[in-house]
Amino acid sequence: MKNTIVITDDSQMYCEILKGIVESLGSNPVLCKDGSEVIKYLSANNEDVAAVLLDIYIPQIAGECNPFLKNIRLIF
Repeated sequence: MKNTIVITDDSQMYCEILKGIVESLGSNPVLCKDGSEVIKYLSANNEDVAAVLLDIYIPQIAGECNPFLKNIRLIF
């Protein structure tokens, strides 16, 4: 079962809040500092990721990681 939720936002405070929520729901949060880190994580762990929580505007993620996000729920 996919149980990992990847979290990225330019606000560390939002990331920590979301991490706490994800943990309280029984999922495994993974914090990424930016879009490049999300791409690296997904390229190595794509099959384990249930969803990606991200800011509506993450510069490094536009178009570049679409193949990785094809079968993953995105929540903006």
